[in-house]
Amino acid sequence: MSAIAPIVVKNASNDDVTLSPLRGAAGDRVPAEWRYDGSAALPIAMRTSLKLSSQDNGPKTARRLVADGVVPITQVDSQGQFSVVARVPIHMELTLPTNVPASSVTDAATVLLNAIASAPFKTAASSGYAPIGA
Repeated sequence: MSAIAPIVVKNASNDDVTLSPLRGAAGDRVPAEWRYDGSAALPIAMRTSLKLSSQDNGPKTARRLVADGVVPITQVDSQGQFSVVARVPIHMELTLPTNVPASSVTDAATVLLNAIASAPFKTAASSGYAPIGA
């Protein structure tokens, strides 16, 4: 287990986006939570948020990690009022076996998470289409 810390990632303009920790997980099924507080003028309910929880699977042969996040897309009207015009949600679940060497789980998780952060996945996430055949 690690302590909660800020998450720093790059946006499409290659600028740093920092998701600040709100609270660490208090136990199984209780999520750790982060929020992007880059725009203080934006109401809290309209800010990017991310949650990550963990728990044993049914037979207790693995740990399930569940991540949920949302990026609200906002606009400001002529009176300076913010509104959410769309949301980009994400849900991801990993099941990590506990009956194999930790190094094997680390390698598997690293490969999968790096693949999700790869160019083909980023392009698909930007366009809304999975890569097509040649």
